[in-house]
Amino acid sequence: MSVREIGWMGVLAGRLRDMKPDSLLYRLVFGLAAMTFAVGLFLSLASTSIKWSQVNWFALLLVVCAGVPAMTVANAYESQVSARILRLPIGAAHALRTTVLATAANLLPLPGGSLVRTKGLMNAGGSGRRAIAVTIGMAIAWLGVALLMAGVLGGLRVAAAIGVGAVGILVLATATMLLRRVAGSDRLRSLLGQVALAELMATIATAGRIWLVGAALGTHVGLGAFVLGAAPVLGAIVVVVPAGLGVRELVAAGTAPAIGLDPGVGYLITALDRIAGLIVHGLFAAVIALVYRRAGSQAKPQ
Repeated sequence: MSVREIGWMGVLAGRLRDMKPDSLLYRLVFGLAAMTFAVGLFLSLASTSIKWSQVNWFALLLVVCAGVPAMTVANAYESQVSARILRLPIGAAHALRTTVLATAANLLPLPGGSLVRTKGLMNAGGSGRRAIAVTIGMAIAWLGVALLMAGVLGGLRVAAAIGVGAVGILVLATATMLLRRVAGSDRLRSLLGQVALAELMATIATAGRIWLVGAALGTHVGLGAFVLGAAPVLGAIVVVVPAGLGVRELVAAGTAPAIGLDPGVGYLITALDRIAGLIVHGLFAAVIALVYRRAGSQAKPQ
């Protein structure tokens, strides 16, 4: 890796360390993000004609019981692929635990999702810079696949589809260059199919959740779910704003007209998707924390 790239990653790591829950920077950024999310949610509810008495609660239950777990499996597989790039042995249990905690951090008002993934790789024996580089590379690859799928399957007009698809290919090329510097050309070539599969699984799982939430609200999203599905990707990889709070929702509101939806509906769909994820991963994260606390207390000498 070049000196410039190492320096850039060091700046990123420093920014993550600065964003602690007890810091003034965190409080200011989180306050702004929370206000943006709350105002956007209020306006989206006020601007739409959705009646909660007509909501398909079964579809929302499927989001919680099937859509969110499918994303968890995809992210766990991505964690294992990241570890293979660094030649680190990570089992399924370790990958699932890291994924649940990282996803909970991404959904809650914490700037910890990237830190949790990076820390998981470091705990398995990876160096800090290489772990950060792989985490960034996989996030960029996920964005590239999401944009490419949105262009190919999103139901956009021809010009927009070509533009979004081209950007997706460019982003994927960037991710490949970064991962190649970490893994080496030969090593990455043998794992490139696994990287693509991991990000494809995550993209399909995200679009599936968006489609189900839209169906629950009586909105026909169709293949446009792949367009709205790029919004959670952007929200998940935002580091400066805690959890990308409000980011995914604003992106969805801005892109919703491209697939014939009202901006308020796009915002509401991604907001409900966030809430469903919070229910599942927040609960699992709490269980993991209790298990570790109990194990720690039992290990103490009596």
